[in-house]
Amino acid sequence: MALSVAETTPGVIQRCPGGHELQKWAGRGGSCSCCRRHVKFGEHVMDCRRCDWYLCQTCCPPNAQQQPRSKLWAAVKCLPYYVLDGVQHGDLSHLLVRLGPMCVACAAANVALDNASTEIVLQPALQDDTSTNSAPYRDHELENLLHQLFVLQDLGRNGLLEERELVLLNRKIAIAHYGEDINKEELTMKYQELFRTRLAESDEQRAVPYARFRCYMLDVLDELDSDRDAQQHIVEQFIAEASLGRALFHAPGLRSDSDISFLSTITKPADEKWR
Repeated sequence: MALSVAETTPGVIQRCPGGHELQKWAGRGGSCSCCRRHVKFGEHVMDCRRCDWYLCQTCCPPNAQQQPRSKLWAAVKCLPYYVLDGVQHGDLSHLLVRLGPMCVACAAANVALDNASTEIVLQPALQDDTSTNSAPYRDHELENLLHQLFVLQDLGRNGLLEERELVLLNRKIAIAHYGEDINKEELTMKYQELFRTRLAESDEQRAVPYARFRCYMLDVLDELDSDRDAQQHIVEQFIAEASLGRALFHAPGLRSDSDISFLSTITKPADEKWR
């Protein structure tokens, strides 16, 4: 049995986490399923309507990844979901499906038949908008792990990683490993410098969105190890460390005044009883 391009070409993401082949589409307003940045109405995305899951052009760049055209049957199977989407949003009138010389009304896509390869392409009708603060999508497992890590470090649960959150969480992790006699001032300076030199994009910035955090983490992982499995294990270790640090926010003997503002947004560990 011949393998698909997604299975044989490293680094090319062809399917959503549900296993459905992605299609080029003019997306709805929303957010990229990878970097979480805002996607404008009509912006070029690689989409799965069945799962309501898509990647922006910077997370799945067609030119960089040489996305092949969707196979005819895969695209035909997805069309009912685009029709349903069009009905729900009331925009059946301005987009068409073109099969060779034929032209029939359809929802949410332009589909052109390539007679030479018997393939069709879902083509977005509006201009693309790309973000410089993103990087190509890696793979589903690694991307999910990176987002889990961000959520754990976002102590205030406001969708941003703040400099003080990075400092406080890593201070807790250090206490867990080395005890309370750690040099807190030295640790504070270390992680402030890391935030300002590797995460912040300006001298004044003290909070970054997930897209920026993700780019930084991908750079770190590439510096540590280029092997994808090894990168996943590294992020899993970071997640374990972050979970340990969060747990210490609820340990009364280790609580500081700077921790108080986060106590209501950090869930107590389910398997621990803090007094």
